[in-house]
Amino acid sequence: MAAVLALMALAPWTAECVWGGFTVVDWPFVIVILAPQYGGAAVLIREVARRTGGGWPSIALMAAAFGFVQAGLVDQSLFNPAFLDNTEFAADAASARATWVPGLDFSAQQAFSYVGGHVALSIAAPIAIVEACSRRQGPWLGRRGTAVIAVVYVLGSLLIFRDSYSNGHFLASPVQVLFTVLVALALITAALFRRRPRTTQNRPPQHATTGDRPAQAPQHATTDDRPAQAPQHATAGDQPRIRRRGRTVRRAPHPLVVFGAAALPHLSGEWVAGWAGPAIQATVTGLVVASIVRWSRRDGWGQRHAPAGWFAGLVVSAATAYAVPTYASSTPAMALLSDVCISLVTAALLGVTWKRQRLNASTAQTSPRTVKCS
Repeated sequence: MAAVLALMALAPWTAECVWGGFTVVDWPFVIVILAPQYGGAAVLIREVARRTGGGWPSIALMAAAFGFVQAGLVDQSLFNPAFLDNTEFAADAASARATWVPGLDFSAQQAFSYVGGHVALSIAAPIAIVEACSRRQGPWLGRRGTAVIAVVYVLGSLLIFRDSYSNGHFLASPVQVLFTVLVALALITAALFRRRPRTTQNRPPQHATTGDRPAQAPQHATTDDRPAQAPQHATAGDQPRIRRRGRTVRRAPHPLVVFGAAALPHLSGEWVAGWAGPAIQATVTGLVVASIVRWSRRDGWGQRHAPAGWFAGLVVSAATAYAVPTYASSTPAMALLSDVCISLVTAALLGVTWKRQRLNASTAQTSPRTVKCS
């Protein structure tokens, strides 16, 4: 239960505070009000992924679905052109119209920013931190507990929807709602889809099933009938070509390499105006995801790699918070104090997580009951 409460408290902070959206004095209010929504979603996504045997790809896809639901249905920031008018980001909202999608009436730049932020900061990063600090890598809740969290999430979302609707009485059009629902359902379906594992069968070679040879001929091909030099070909130079259960012999890179690669999408395209911005971000994100997926299939990929990738978004957000204004205007001294507190909290989270990972790794070597989380 402690892990659930920690995740519910951490998710709203990483979602709305780590990038500088609120001053430090507003943090308690933000965490309490947004914990049912952000925290509830993070717990639900994590529980569904772990119960269905899904790993980080499933979590990322469901987090993207949450991002579309949040921005398209709950606060409707994706479709409401006046959503940021009374904030310090009004100028950014005006420039985002350069990537306007006709018919659906939303900004592609804002969609990439909103959904990507929810994936990296609202869901994946807090899950990675709390899981790294928890010894239980399986489900944390039973069915009743999961149902309670689901109700809490729905109530929290209704609270945010009511608050957003009271400011301007904006409602998305039926086409926009249908688009959001279809995209969210497609992402959830992809997250829950499981490929059947391939069964390896000892199929005889083609020459053993043709002619007058019986199909079981390969079974009689003992070591006496085969050339003795066969083992000589298994040299060290041939090792990189050997595959074992889909994993190559090549080693996975250091977690810091994963961290650096995962930071690139957060640094690319944000400062480029027009359609070039989201195009650059989408390209960089696709290349980084493909690289990380490939690395994850190599030997040496462990429990430190995935958190290192998700921590990149936190570090980049905390570093750039000094250049980002808060939603409401604040004094320069309060803004600087808040940014320094963001840096300190982020550093503390990384330090505690790293220490707990090392402790859990040493415990796993002595306790066979520890389950590795993918």
